[in-house]
Amino acid sequence: MFLGRFEVQIIDSFGLDGKWDECGSLYRFFPPQINACLPPERWQTYDVIFYGAKEKNGRLERYPRITVYHNGIRIHNDIEIWEGTEYFSRDKDLKNLREQPVPIKLQWHGDPVKFRNIWVEEINDEDFSINKELVAKKNFRQ
Repeated sequence: MFLGRFEVQIIDSFGLDGKWDECGSLYRFFPPQINACLPPERWQTYDVIFYGAKEKNGRLERYPRITVYHNGIRIHNDIEIWEGTEYFSRDKDLKNLREQPVPIKLQWHGDPVKFRNIWVEEINDEDFSINKELVAKKNFRQ
């Protein structure tokens, strides 16, 4: 799953260690805190809370941040992303990053995959700290 220049890995990693290139990782940047994969051919769930970069007076004030729940288990908690994480990125530097909406893209790695019930909800920047508290209180296994 791509959020602009940032990739959250979706791949069968059931029973593996949960490394930087396995399911739930921020690809080539940060591994999941735990491998939360279910066995193959079972529906997996992802809740991704992504805050884009924030600019002030044309200067980057805040890097993007991400929290990820995989199958109800928090695998990333408010991680600051200071470089691009997508596989084909030649320019990992975020010096040209701008405050703007990012596209969401889904891909597969040649294995059978299906997506369903995809919800996107915009989170206003004013709610950044409030939403962080709500996410922390959400009824997920930690």
